[in-house]
Amino acid sequence: DVDWSDFREKQQAAAESDLRGTFILDRIAEVENIEETDEEVDKEIEKLAARQQSSLTAMKARLTKEGGLDSIKRQVRNRKALDFVIASADIRTEKADPPGMA
Repeated sequence: DVDWSDFREKQQAAAESDLRGTFILDRIAEVENIEETDEEVDKEIEKLAARQQSSLTAMKARLTKEGGLDSIKRQVRNRKALDFVIASADIRTEKADPPGMA
């Protein structure tokens, strides 16, 4: 038996988290002047076209007509912002004592 209320709450929490992450990446891209290039967008559209067995021109026209081109641009920009965050991260590892050895 499915607990739809619990399922809905989990889905809402995941959606809110995704949305917050998108806003953060948008803000980082804005502050760091990160922009997508036409070439990067075309490369992403080429991948999508290949998956759907379509040409770049046809896929681009379809995305433009359906309003999806802005979404592709935003995805490319946010991926570049995430790459920037990862490249800028100061990752440190520490050796931890096994449990009970403190």
